Amino acid sequence: LGLELHGDPYAIGDGSLRYAYKIVSLVSINAEPRGAHMAVRDALADNGFEIAQDLNAVIQMIDEFKEYHAPIKEFLFSGVGVDLQNKDSNIMEEILMELHRRGIVGLPIHDSVIVEVQHQELLKDLMLKAYRQFMDFEPVLKVA
Repeated sequence: LGLELHGDPYAIGDGSLRYAYKIVSLVSINAEPRGAHMAVRDALADNGFEIAQDLNAVIQMIDEFKEYHAPIKEFLFSGVGVDLQNKDSNIMEEILMELHRRGIVGLPIHDSVIVEVQHQELLKDLMLKAYRQFMDFEPVLKVA
């Protein structure tokens, strides 16, 4: 939608359930509408959150998450995550193939790439370029 995110997308309410809301976000992007509350409950239970024992509390978390992210609520529990995963893999493929063309080894780990320190700035430039190409806006990069 071309919107810019400000603040922590998971710090909902008093922030004490930040990691639980992160799980809600992952499920909400990937799940279809039917049975979504059960998918969230199961994911929370799998990660040891006691709130999963109370289905009404889980449904309330989902509602709070949707309200907090109202500008994009049409995409939540829509199954759009598969399309986003495809974009993510295309971005990573572009980065790794360009490194390969230049004879540089890049080790992908999730949404990160490890290169020798002398290639760090090149990698950063390639990541920015690929992200812009597929997403049409600026990413946030962390260098470690």
